[in-house]
Amino acid sequence: MRSSWLLTADSLARLHSALVHRPYATCMTDLQRLEFEERDEQWYITEVYSDGRSQPGEPFMASGHERYSKLDQVMDRIKDKYPGYRPTRIPYDKVNAKRFLLEVVKHAE
Repeated sequence: MRSSWLLTADSLARLHSALVHRPYATCMTDLQRLEFEERDEQWYITEVYSDGRSQPGEPFMASGHERYSKLDQVMDRIKDKYPGYRPTRIPYDKVNAKRFLLEVVKHAE
């Protein structure tokens, strides 16, 4: 007996809707840690999830302005690209580090 992988128009539409139309935030519900590393005047991000998987985030240009600390750059990026997520601890003692490992939690808005 041969199994069929043929999708009907209705099942294809449901699959498309489930994959494309879900809100971005639902994809990140298990985000656990954000790793930021500055290299070649850019910040590179690694997103780490509670199930162990990791994926690269969208890199962004590092600011060389003396009044805009590296920590401020990272915190602003979290606020802009990861709405609702906040670090559990903010390393104020290392405001100009080239690497930040931040545990994050989702806060109710």
